Amino acid sequence: MKNSLRQYFVASLPAAFVGVWNLGDRLQEESAEAAGIWQLGLFDSLQLSSGAADNLLVSVALGASFFLPLLITVSVTSRAWAEIFSRTRGRGVDPGWFLSAWLYVLLLPATVPLYYAALGFSFGAVFGCYVFGGTGRYIVNPALLGVAFLSISYPDLFAQNHWLPGSDALSSWKLVATEGIEAAATGGTSWTALFLGREIGALGTSSALAALLGASYLIARRVASAGIVAGALVGILLTGELFGEIPSLWHLALGNFAFVLAFIATDRTTQPFTTVGCWAYGVLFGVLIVILRVGDPARPEATVSALLLASLCVPLIDHIAHATPLGARAPQDVRHE
Repeated sequence: MKNSLRQYFVASLPAAFVGVWNLGDRLQEESAEAAGIWQLGLFDSLQLSSGAADNLLVSVALGASFFLPLLITVSVTSRAWAEIFSRTRGRGVDPGWFLSAWLYVLLLPATVPLYYAALGFSFGAVFGCYVFGGTGRYIVNPALLGVAFLSISYPDLFAQNHWLPGSDALSSWKLVATEGIEAAATGGTSWTALFLGREIGALGTSSALAALLGASYLIARRVASAGIVAGALVGILLTGELFGEIPSLWHLALGNFAFVLAFIATDRTTQPFTTVGCWAYGVLFGVLIVILRVGDPARPEATVSALLLASLCVPLIDHIAHATPLGARAPQDVRHE
């Protein structure tokens, strides 16, 4: 299990790097509007920000100044809960404590206060993971549940103008969903740019390409299910053609779909037991995203809700899949390992 957890961390590094760089680069572009951001003031005082918009290292350092405090806070929180439950139950520290914290932080806006980040993760870790026995036994990914808890309990943290610190810039998905693709294109936002890594959104979700490359790596290492990834892509592309005015490919590049698909939906603890079940689970996930996005324009980014609903359907999917001739056991299953 520890090896598979390590593979997920390695696979998500490109998405994290692009996300941190994109945040820093966007902040420099919006520096005139991003008032009251002490990180920008510090970089300006060191003469690192002004005129350095094309400097990769400066952009990464600026983005990291928001990312690292969140990661350290959530990692300490995660380790604390792991230690508490380890000592209470008299067994080793849960091996997934860092990966859960890592993925959770990458799904947060950079503007989330540290205490809210710790609170959300505490809910996800305790009620999503440890009450079921830890990694390998939970029914919903704890990182996903933590983000869902924050977005439901404190929706202002995920408000349309809270994705870029100190700026009123809309997230790319919100811009396209509310004003249309034409408005996004007028503002210089193209599908290619978003797909490569210019999405304004959660910390690690700016590049669909980086996330899908991570998914490909996990599939090649036989850690993730190819059926889940392929099924979700089929579901979102076909349903996107049936609903709404937004082309299917835009659903793929916008929001946190690609990241959640690559690193959360393929969680081997929560996926179906069977190969055909993995395909059905993936398709359901993709279909639900489009339906929820189109059905609720006020909250167009529906990836977290869609995956929660799909995860709760896994027992039913397995029950039906076992009754079919194709219901062979998925080779990736490692529950209770």
